[in-house]
Amino acid sequence: MSLGARDDAMNGKLERLVPAIERELKEVENRRARKLAEGELSERVERLKSCFNFGLIGMAITSRDKKMVEVNDQACEILGYPREELLRKKWSDLTHPDDLAADVAQFDRMIAGEIDRYCGDKRFIRKDGETVYTAISIECVRRADGAINHFAGLIQDITERKQAEKKLNESEYFLGKVQAMAKLGIYALDVATGLWTSSSTLNGIFGINESYPKTFDGWLELIVPEQRKELQEYLTQHVLVRRNRFEREYLIVRQNDRKERWVLGMGELEFDQTGDPIRMIGTIQDITERKQAERERKVIHEIIQGIVATPNLDEFLNLIHRSISQIVY
Repeated sequence: MSLGARDDAMNGKLERLVPAIERELKEVENRRARKLAEGELSERVERLKSCFNFGLIGMAITSRDKKMVEVNDQACEILGYPREELLRKKWSDLTHPDDLAADVAQFDRMIAGEIDRYCGDKRFIRKDGETVYTAISIECVRRADGAINHFAGLIQDITERKQAEKKLNESEYFLGKVQAMAKLGIYALDVATGLWTSSSTLNGIFGINESYPKTFDGWLELIVPEQRKELQEYLTQHVLVRRNRFEREYLIVRQNDRKERWVLGMGELEFDQTGDPIRMIGTIQDITERKQAERERKVIHEIIQGIVATPNLDEFLNLIHRSISQIVY
């Protein structure tokens, strides 16, 4: 066979081998891609397992009919059930009756495709009958065609936070009641800005609402004109400059009805690290009734003294008239 004929035969064989080689290379590439995908999938599964078994938050997989499909240890701990028993339950069976309707309404919206997730606070009834407060986040996981595959839920126990909030609300309620009974309001003054905040009881004492300018000038405006300069100097010099506490009785004009009321203001300064005052926190109490009682006692004392010291009836009646006029103001 000539050299040219051998070359032609070799080229023909190579041409026939090229598709086979290409197919083999493609198969190798596909196997490599599958192996890489399997590795990535395995890694994702491991990450998912790690997250699912994360001990600080409860996780649950549920079905369309509300059955528990899978739960982690923390979910079992929160709800108080062994895993085997919890997986025989529906989440609707464990939900507090007062929270069920709202929860089912959101769940139905996910089934209808209106939303894919929702979150909020919810109560469950544990196996031991105790109520547990939780924060939940529920997400609908769908297939590529949009059909529901399952629901994934996160459950966090917030019972301690809720109990603390309840105690705080009760404390604030009782504090408000005590303040109202004692006619004792609370304030906080920012020394740098001259702005102050006040409790609702203090707003009532001053006859103001939240729109009233709570500034240094706003406070002075509440004081009767004849006492403003004295109180201004007392606050700026005696309290702020000399670092003394505020303790002073003064007369105000209530803004909503323009009536004069006596109040007792008290306050303690707070200082920064350099020793400069930054805030004053204190109370203001309506003492009008006490001042009225003091004046009445004074008048009665003067009348008694007059009975002894004034033999003349006309002078005695004039004394009574002057004394009684001091009470009415």
